[in-house]
Amino acid sequence: METYMLLWVLLKHTSVRIHGTSFRALKNQFSLPWCCTGDFNEIVRSSEYKGRCSRNDNQMQGFRNVIDDCEFIDLGYRGLPFTWCNNRKGDATTWLRLDRFMATNEWILHFHSAVVYHLDNTESDHKPIWLTTAPLQIQRTKRKLFRFEDMWRTESGCEETITKAWVPKVRGSPMVQVQEMLTRCGRDLTAWSRVHFGSITRKIREKKEELRKAEEQSISGRGHDQVLSLRQELNTLLCKEEKMWQQRSRALWLKDGDQNTKYFHSRATHRKRRNSLVVLRDGTGELVEDPHEIGNRFIRYYEDLFQAAPLEEVDQVLAGINPSVTAEMNTKLTRPYTESEVAVALKQMAPLKAPGPDGMPPAFYQSYWKVVGKEVVQAVLSSINSGTLPPSINHTFVALIPKVKNPEHVTEYRPISLCNVIYKLISKVLANRLKEVLPTVIAETQSAFVPGRLITDNVLIAFETLHHMHNQRQGRVGSMALKLDMSKAYDRVEWSFLRQVMLKMGFHSQWVSLMMECITTVSYSLLINGEPRGHITPSRGLRQGDPISPYLFLLCAEGLNGLLNKAAAQGEIHGVSLCRRGPKLTHLFFADDSLLFCRATQAECHKIQDLLNIYEKASGQQLNRSKTTLFFSHNTSQATQDDIKNILGVPSIRQYEKYLGLPSLVGKEKMACFSQIKDRVWSKVKGWKEKLLSQAGREILIKAVIQAIPTYTMNCFKLPVKLCKDIEAIMRRFWWGQKDQERKVHWISWTKLCQPKGNGGLGFRELQKFNIALLAKQFWRFMNCKNSLLFKVFSPKFFPNGNILEASLKTRGSFAWRSIMQAKSLILSGSSWRVGDGQKIPIKNANWLLDEGHRRVISPLPMFPHGSKVALLMRGSPLEWDVEKIRASFLPYDAEAILQIPISSSSPPDKLIWHATRDGKYSVRSGYHILLQEVQNTNPGSSRHGERDPLWKDIWSMCAPAKIRSFLWRACHESLPSKLGLSRRQIVDSPWCDNCGTGVEDCLHALWKCPAIECSWSTQHELAEIRKQEFGSFHDLVRQVGSHNRALLLEKFAAMCWLLWHKRNQTRLHLPSDDYTQICHRAETLIQEHARIHLKEHHQSPPNPKVSWQPPTSYKYKVNFDGAIFRESKEGGIGVVIRDQNGLVIATLSQRVKTCPSAEMIEARAAKRAIQFALEIGIFDAIFEGDSDLIIREISSPEAMHNVYGLVLEDAKALLHHFERYQFTHTRRSGNTVAHALARRALNIQNLCVWMEDVPPDIIPVLYSDFSSINS
Repeated sequence: METYMLLWVLLKHTSVRIHGTSFRALKNQFSLPWCCTGDFNEIVRSSEYKGRCSRNDNQMQGFRNVIDDCEFIDLGYRGLPFTWCNNRKGDATTWLRLDRFMATNEWILHFHSAVVYHLDNTESDHKPIWLTTAPLQIQRTKRKLFRFEDMWRTESGCEETITKAWVPKVRGSPMVQVQEMLTRCGRDLTAWSRVHFGSITRKIREKKEELRKAEEQSISGRGHDQVLSLRQELNTLLCKEEKMWQQRSRALWLKDGDQNTKYFHSRATHRKRRNSLVVLRDGTGELVEDPHEIGNRFIRYYEDLFQAAPLEEVDQVLAGINPSVTAEMNTKLTRPYTESEVAVALKQMAPLKAPGPDGMPPAFYQSYWKVVGKEVVQAVLSSINSGTLPPSINHTFVALIPKVKNPEHVTEYRPISLCNVIYKLISKVLANRLKEVLPTVIAETQSAFVPGRLITDNVLIAFETLHHMHNQRQGRVGSMALKLDMSKAYDRVEWSFLRQVMLKMGFHSQWVSLMMECITTVSYSLLINGEPRGHITPSRGLRQGDPISPYLFLLCAEGLNGLLNKAAAQGEIHGVSLCRRGPKLTHLFFADDSLLFCRATQAECHKIQDLLNIYEKASGQQLNRSKTTLFFSHNTSQATQDDIKNILGVPSIRQYEKYLGLPSLVGKEKMACFSQIKDRVWSKVKGWKEKLLSQAGREILIKAVIQAIPTYTMNCFKLPVKLCKDIEAIMRRFWWGQKDQERKVHWISWTKLCQPKGNGGLGFRELQKFNIALLAKQFWRFMNCKNSLLFKVFSPKFFPNGNILEASLKTRGSFAWRSIMQAKSLILSGSSWRVGDGQKIPIKNANWLLDEGHRRVISPLPMFPHGSKVALLMRGSPLEWDVEKIRASFLPYDAEAILQIPISSSSPPDKLIWHATRDGKYSVRSGYHILLQEVQNTNPGSSRHGERDPLWKDIWSMCAPAKIRSFLWRACHESLPSKLGLSRRQIVDSPWCDNCGTGVEDCLHALWKCPAIECSWSTQHELAEIRKQEFGSFHDLVRQVGSHNRALLLEKFAAMCWLLWHKRNQTRLHLPSDDYTQICHRAETLIQEHARIHLKEHHQSPPNPKVSWQPPTSYKYKVNFDGAIFRESKEGGIGVVIRDQNGLVIATLSQRVKTCPSAEMIEARAAKRAIQFALEIGIFDAIFEGDSDLIIREISSPEAMHNVYGLVLEDAKALLHHFERYQFTHTRRSGNTVAHALARRALNIQNLCVWMEDVPPDIIPVLYSDFSSINS
């Protein structure tokens, strides 16, 4: 008989903190699944409060701690969101959610159908709450839908089944054949799974019982072979079970760790409970509980929603749209489709995204592409090229995802379309092409889904504009902002309107027809509690979940953009500008979110209303007035505000109203503005998750989920220091597994944990530094994206000369602008000048040299006045360094560094580049690491502090369970709770070892030197030599073990240490444990079982085959080039060989040059020299080949390069205009041996050597080797 505990509490007028001790005592006293309910007199997050005054965060944190310590999960509710009201009138009204049901994860797994209701009441200030655990009245699924299981991929039989089923057996188009083979695959895989898998849970249970009996037989002396075999089979089944529940839980962030099956199972259970449709409230307020009727209500609603309406005023909307698609763009869009485009589209899909009606996720195609790829590509290309799609591949399941926590109305569910992957391949290929032209054809006021534009662009513009309006106190006429929300924006798009907009914009009719084919062949079935219901054939709407839909919606929004631009041009509405020189903003778009600006007058208000009415009639869009808000400038009178609010029928904005998820205004109470970030972080690390996740799982959750929560906000705002520290405290507490009221020892400082793994840390982020690194990205965009709307709006006010580096902090700006300016010092420390014509670069006190650690000149230079530019060090036309002047004026160290800098023959302007990345563009990662490095450089610690120790890489790359890797890492840091460590922290009195009593117990003693464990290590013969050595620390011991390149030696050592530590703890607690003599054997078994499973899953790809040089086929000549670096002399070598179609040498070159120690720079100079050399000997038809993939890609790209060697490549591209035909290809070093040998040979020459129709004698053997490979 199972026992459960239910506790009712009343904490009225008392503190949760006072009663927290009682809760914790109950939790420690009983191990039963339990549920707790009552009036807790406290809330856990700011969204559970509605009133005039903000809630104290410290009070909420105390309640959160109790919930974490007791491992409670809130059971949620149905009904109104609050349970208590103070019943005061006007602004004094306060609503709180004080009453709730909470339960442990074990209780919920037993009563997964539990539902809490907030009931109505007129007698008390509290609402009654009611819990029912009756089974959910969900209609049983008539048939189980086929879903490809991720765990199938671990079995070879899966591929065999697919291969047998993947044979065309019907006539028809390639797409029809693929559909039939997919259906057959699903059927055969189901039958195969039923035989080979069955019930994983049942098999695990049976296998555990078999293992128990085998162990009993082994103990009685009947052999141990069966035990080892059964353990391997059980581990394989457990891995499959974990994959199964991971796929169902949708916890895609957890990619590696120990077995987290319990966590995945709980996630899947909570997800199913949250998404179950058990009750619906109709238009009259009555509850509908009949499952069949609930399904019918949803079907009727979406049939009406997807029904087209007659359009009006379309011509008026089209009149505002200017054609923007050129003939060249149409040629790009309609060019022949290729196989590579299909392959790229597939790679862009997440493997375990929810599949469509055919049940096949992207993982199926990605894993078995060699089996299905050929036919799939043919089917996709035939459908696109013919311009027709079979309606069957466009049938879509619609998953209804709750938009709010406790949905009761049809409109509170978001319809997400689950399309077949075979269709999504078509859609994604088209979307990838459309993205190429979007930056040109979509208005700059739209920041969503357009390559090169960021969501934060419009956030920053909106925030700055609202801040300007908030402080606008002068002028007779005020300004207003209207924040629009379109109801069911995607679902209401009229197909006819979309088609006419595309034609008016200038899209080719062939492209328009293809777009319309994608959206008009759609049909839907709604997934009601997992069962497809209905068959809806829409006549309007775009699918959320279709890759092409966001881009098509942008085209629709161009209609509203045209209306507003036309009205502004005619003077009917007037926008808002930050200053007199700045552009006037009338609107900002982010997909279906819109922010309109105009004067706060009734005339402009009526005009805006007229424009919106026209757009609604023409496009099918519908304004959601309940979510539309107004904001007025400070100089707008209250009477005018009231009149406009009455005209539009919408409320005015509150202080902390959100726009695109961020505050519209930030005042002095910054903690209150950003409090929801802390609430969200806490919700992700609740105590129950800590219990179910291994430490490796907690590490990944912190990195992939927790640290990502504040990232979006930190892109625009500098978070308060206290908030960052509070979030880091939550993460630390979660990581170290603190429970109850005990303060667990944080054995390693947070600063150390935030170091990269290669430096001995765990790679967690220091939020304050990461915040600055994110803001620096915005600063960098102001420096380099001068055609963006963001730059056009901010520049006139804050830096009229166009250079943000010269922006004055005295100019009054918003909190966002002040936040961005705090990143200026990081940009200055990580950037340096790329020398062009030298007109902008100061000789003194500027970064412009190439060597890392030697960016600035150190020579005294008394002859150069302050402000002298680098141009003074150049002469001639084209420009070159004035060598005599440089050697006479600078110290030799500086002079050599200057002369290494190449000068472009085109004399371009100087450019500030980011020297911490290879491409010269700022990245958040590099900025963050510079901030970490600055702290390390100022740290007075050891000289090795911050250096990369190869030991850490060895530890984290071990083929061992994550818990063992983590354990060994902790042991190397002396962060295990050894007696010495505990005594230093005054937790225990004596540091002496309990096992032997003869030595101080640190990690080295407890795991290696203790006499009590000597019998364990004596059986490990591979460590016999190491046992004879003395070590000062456990860290030194592990480094020595890792230096022995023996298979799995470090892994076995780590496993033995882990088992010894486990036995030490079991002995201390007087619990049973293995004998010391068995530990070595157990460690080897553990590692071998882990290696069998994981090496099979992560099989290594075969080594790349050796490549040999091949003569040109379609070109007359092949020019091979290579570069080499001679670091001792700070010089480089260039080698070039030109051969014809027969492999005969035309000319060879070997040249010695001054260069910086950069492989990319010497390779770029080699490419340029190869082009020059070909022109010098009269070759104009050639294929150029090198072994640097990066240089080949960059010289073949039409985009300008922003790195230090970019000007070299730009000069090389300019030379290519002299060629009749040319091409660049990449080869491996083995196919470029002659050029490589010539480059290395340059070390032995003075300057330049050229051989016509010949090679140097020492290169002849290398040349003959190429000849032999041609003939073989």
